[in-house]
Amino acid sequence: MAKYVYNLNYSKFDGSSFLSNIRENSTHHKGFVTLQRQFLSDICKRKKKPMFSVDEGMTEMRDAVSCKRILLVLDDVDSRDQLDALLEMKDLLYPGSKVIVTTRNKRLLRPFDVHKLYEFEALNRDESVELLSWHAFGQDCPIKGFEVCSEQVAIHCGGLPLALEVLGATLAGRNIDIWRSTIQKLETIPNHQILKKLAISYESLEDDHDKNLFLHLACFFIGKDRDLVIAILNRCNFYTVIGIENLVDRNFVKISESNRLIMHQMIRDMGRDIVRQESPMEPGKRSRLWRSKDSYNVLIQNLATQTIQGIILDMDMLKENDIIRSSFSPIDFKKHKTKNFLNYPNPQRGQWHLSDAKEVTNELVLETVVFEKMQKLRLLQFDHVELQGSFDVFPKRLRWLRWSELQLECMPIDFPLESLVVIELQRSRLRKIWHGVKVC
Repeated sequence: MAKYVYNLNYSKFDGSSFLSNIRENSTHHKGFVTLQRQFLSDICKRKKKPMFSVDEGMTEMRDAVSCKRILLVLDDVDSRDQLDALLEMKDLLYPGSKVIVTTRNKRLLRPFDVHKLYEFEALNRDESVELLSWHAFGQDCPIKGFEVCSEQVAIHCGGLPLALEVLGATLAGRNIDIWRSTIQKLETIPNHQILKKLAISYESLEDDHDKNLFLHLACFFIGKDRDLVIAILNRCNFYTVIGIENLVDRNFVKISESNRLIMHQMIRDMGRDIVRQESPMEPGKRSRLWRSKDSYNVLIQNLATQTIQGIILDMDMLKENDIIRSSFSPIDFKKHKTKNFLNYPNPQRGQWHLSDAKEVTNELVLETVVFEKMQKLRLLQFDHVELQGSFDVFPKRLRWLRWSELQLECMPIDFPLESLVVIELQRSRLRKIWHGVKVC
């Protein structure tokens, strides 16, 4: 976008310079000096001459901008040092000069007298298909037979130009079967090239605190009320108010008019893939389990580890996907009560359909012992799940429990409620918290 604006307008000025990829180029040897030399060469129309320090470059830049109208674009700025080296002469700009700065961190612009702040808006569906088509087919619309797949890819990209360009180039010249297979893969594993570029922003976050907060939001709290999230995560040793503000400044998350957290789906996928890469083949060793299928397999096979901080398990969602992989056949499952199926001896490996289990129950019943190793568990979301067994082994420091369709009329007296900040029991049969007296 900045390059497009620059190309339309540079001829209207006495001098112009487009300094691209400043974040990356400034890290090279004498990066700031190299960028200053490029600016002076562009503005003064001369060969790049030797320069030995940033201070020397600043002096020459002051002289260069004081007598002519210039257009300057600083692309992908991500630190105050970069602005100090390249925009220190801003007060000496000749009347009518224009400076455009692109950044992933709008907080950097606050000390400056910014005339207008423009936040990029996602492309609509038609614009997305057009941009995808230019990169995939070399024209402004899909070729015959690729219309539906093109629209599916465009929807997946959520209006993000970077994603549309990368996927368009990746799928260029491929047959329709490759397009369909790619679309199916994207539902589970996002495109690596896109994630690699988006991850630059993640790595630029100030510290591990903001990185971990972002991962929590991406896995568990999209669409949740901001105040609710703050209440929960403050008790998980986060400084949530300033952390969310930092993420808003860097466009990782937005706050809706109804005070809910919003995140672009590609940013969400990037965060979740960072968690997935912690242990690509063994979900039980990851810090967060947000996919019900992964949670299901980890829990029924008792593969959880102490690294897990949060889990989502929605049995309704798994039913919609029809097949759940298990180590039990449909016949074996029907012959035994659901409450004992995790302990069934000598199981026959295979698959069972949730529709085959409806005669028994709509709930999945887990033994509490499968949670024994998860002493770092803070966030737990269940839908259509029952627990049985002693809660003495259950994680004692849960902060958030969301348990929909709970079938119990009272909580077990040994259930560890003491550390909970928020408990949500939508559509439950609960009549009272527990029987008798509980001593804390």
